[in-house]
Amino acid sequence: HYSPNYINYRGNDFDFISGRINTRDKVMFTYGTAAARMKLPKGEGYWPAFWALGGGDWPATGEIDIMEYVGETDWIGVALHGPGYSGETPLVNKYFFPEGEDVT
Repeated sequence: HYSPNYINYRGNDFDFISGRINTRDKVMFTYGTAAARMKLPKGEGYWPAFWALGGGDWPATGEIDIMEYVGETDWIGVALHGPGYSGETPLVNKYFFPEGEDVT
């Protein structure tokens, strides 16, 4: 959301604000599924994501990037992160949308 001269709670000045839903210590499970429906914007500079984080300190308890969108409408990223493996590893991939479909 464009909001010129927005001051966040830390006193930082930004022209854009975004939202976050943090379920830390609220939702934990060993088996099962997690799902979300998201409407994603078209444009550069956005980074909407759907992550599943472990219940302790990162990266020791891991992270699953279920969906990350970095502004290129024809693909989203997926990844697994943990102690000693994050960033560009074999556990990172892109899902490309079929012809005629995009992230929006």
